[in-house]
Amino acid sequence: MKNRMAGWSRGLITAGLVLGAVFARPAAAQAPLASTDSGDAGWPRQFLSATTTFSVYQPQVDSWKGNRLEVRAAVAVRDTGAAEPAFGVIWMSARTDVDKTNRMVSLDDLKITKASFPSAAASGAAWQSTLQQLLPENCRSIALDRLEADLAVQQEIREGSAQPLRNVPPRVVFSSVPAMLVPIDGQPVLRPAADGLQRVINTRVLLLQDAGTFYLHVFDGWMQAPALTGPWSVTKSPPGALATVLQSASADNQVELLDGAAADSTQPAPSLASGPAPAIYVSTDPAELIVTDGAPDYVPVEGTQLLYVRNTTGRVFKSIGDNQTYVLISGRWYRAASTQGPWTYVSGKNLPGDFARIPDTSPVENVKASVPETPQAQEAAIANSIPQTATVKRAGTTLDPAPTIDGEPQLRPIEGTTLQYVLNASLPIIETGPIAFYAVQNGVWFVASSVQGPWAVAASVPAEIYSIPPSSPLYYVTFVRVYDATPDEVYVGYTPGYYGTVMDPTGVVIYGTGYYYTPWIGADWYGFPLTYGFGACVRWTPWTGWGYGYGFGWSWGLGIGMAWGGWGWGPHPWWGPSAWWWGRGFRGFGRGVPFRGRGGWAGTTGDVYARWDRARVVNRAPLRAEAWTGGLRGTHVGVAYNSHTGMLGIGQRVPVRNIYSYNRATIERSAQLGGRVGGIEASPRRAIPGGRAIPGGIERSAPTRAPAGRPAITAPAPRFGGPARAGGDVYAAPGGDVYRRSPAGAWQQHVGNGWQRSGAAPPALDREFQARTMGEQRAQGFRAIGGSRGGFGGGMRGGGGIRAGGRH
Repeated sequence: MKNRMAGWSRGLITAGLVLGAVFARPAAAQAPLASTDSGDAGWPRQFLSATTTFSVYQPQVDSWKGNRLEVRAAVAVRDTGAAEPAFGVIWMSARTDVDKTNRMVSLDDLKITKASFPSAAASGAAWQSTLQQLLPENCRSIALDRLEADLAVQQEIREGSAQPLRNVPPRVVFSSVPAMLVPIDGQPVLRPAADGLQRVINTRVLLLQDAGTFYLHVFDGWMQAPALTGPWSVTKSPPGALATVLQSASADNQVELLDGAAADSTQPAPSLASGPAPAIYVSTDPAELIVTDGAPDYVPVEGTQLLYVRNTTGRVFKSIGDNQTYVLISGRWYRAASTQGPWTYVSGKNLPGDFARIPDTSPVENVKASVPETPQAQEAAIANSIPQTATVKRAGTTLDPAPTIDGEPQLRPIEGTTLQYVLNASLPIIETGPIAFYAVQNGVWFVASSVQGPWAVAASVPAEIYSIPPSSPLYYVTFVRVYDATPDEVYVGYTPGYYGTVMDPTGVVIYGTGYYYTPWIGADWYGFPLTYGFGACVRWTPWTGWGYGYGFGWSWGLGIGMAWGGWGWGPHPWWGPSAWWWGRGFRGFGRGVPFRGRGGWAGTTGDVYARWDRARVVNRAPLRAEAWTGGLRGTHVGVAYNSHTGMLGIGQRVPVRNIYSYNRATIERSAQLGGRVGGIEASPRRAIPGGRAIPGGIERSAPTRAPAGRPAITAPAPRFGGPARAGGDVYAAPGGDVYRRSPAGAWQQHVGNGWQRSGAAPPALDREFQARTMGEQRAQGFRAIGGSRGGFGGGMRGGGGIRAGGRH
């Protein structure tokens, strides 16, 4: 166990060099804040008030529920002329504003709820009062990765819901040739198109029928078949009416054209004329497609009795111990005697023990996020529990666009509740009473006295809404919350369940509830969330941390600039704020706004609030990418990166691309930088302009005097290197005692006016040390690879990065 923990700690430290968040700039709201806070440039923070210097060490999390954070922090206080500082602990409460794109947490309404200075009790009240004046203005932000790390090592896994999820296996299709999966939401429903053509409306692709022949738009042309089951072949002479429908559907943003083009690829898009033409699999039932580059190539996983298929970006294993084949689909494990099935669900706790023993350096290390009680699963669970937040202005904010209802509203009961929902509406609309209707749009709750509106921002939401079970198609709205409200503003947030992630009872994050929800199909089609068909898998990247990526993508060979092997190509998923529909009464498909991003990440990254006008929804960053922007259509970066080494997985022939921009060169350059950082030890001293070098690799400016009548603050210079910290590493124990860790790893407790060796330090302190080390490395690592405010690369204008705050 000791060796395992040591290995884990080393892995976490290494991983931190290329993961995380940076807060090297002040938090930005509508207008620049009148603050000298430099963001999370490092800890401790040092302040000078009159003749007293305060050093506040990194806060340690006691609880974080919704947008309320409770922390404690060790404090050193030194008066001019004093031989030694006095140490104590302060407890603080703050409202959090989380920016997952930039990996920052802003602290508002920060209050010191309690303070304890045992060695200077007479001065404690005065020091608490001074700190209460200093901290709210000058400590307005902390790295998200610091808080996540602190929660993770405390093993505060959010337990899965007791409500049942469905894990019935989908149909699993293996293909050793290029292939595409075309899901249809139930049995195909045809509606008239142009020039006598019929269109299958309950699918996102452009699927037409003419005189008994089906036509599917693929790449730069059409494929045809006498039936949906095939056989499919390239159309040599497409009917002219196909071009008419294509032009209309493209103009109205009504379809996923399966064009196979990667937005950030320098390679030409695939062509049916030059081949290869993909195999087409049309499915009206839940299905998943796994593509291999030829026959599956099994190779050993070091130190285990497992083999994995290396010529695919799917996750396929063979266990020698039980001679079973295992696949990981939407975070769930299924097994069979061979790839031909039949498949059965396997709880993560019943997996062969070798899955938990996959080395952290393995190219398939990411799958451990789906194995209970591993560090990866713990980190993913913590990331999945933290909300993205925003402040909504009440005046003038309403549903935009307004919901479309296909005919007269049809109410359906929500099982297990007294609620009803509007079955034939383009947005989730819930009736909680005769004249009370609630709707969600892009992470914001609205209320009206009628289905027709007018809609206003909701300052609260009936508690019964949060009892909606997973069996309901509106379950995803239970992950959107209203935390607080004032007469002018409402504080809101959503956790990744809004995008489809769910905690299972073993503490593992999975994608989708597993239920199939019957769609509304009238003149319009309103599709509900789907669990399968998109290659959804929890993955890690240096820029997003843990999140669900989608394996869909035309991913055959390097000749077309995509990945080696893959899941094949299919339409983008529809889920929560990204639900899609088709209808004649509005402009085709939609996701709440006429927006068509080309990204493939969801879950713990992105910001759906970026879809709102800045005059309505206020965030810390001016503009930023959200989960559906960017050019990583196949999201193979999530497969390629190793979460604990921070490097590309060995043997993964995968181009590295930016999930927030289309600048492939920038991301490759950043990946190389991340690799270099991972192998460099900081020099003992490093000059910082305006500061003074301090042994141990940390530089900090001396406290400066403030103008008369105003306390002074010193923003610590950025830190480089390992976990060594000047003056010891100081921690606040839950009971109020203060400890520090020596470079040799020994713990000392502050007693009276000095330090003495602690024979029985609280066991949690070692975990706190791991958390602080991991969080600091990850926070600094994000900046090292170019991460900053406004989306990845925002601080790299001069170096080929994207513009800060740009939408892509």
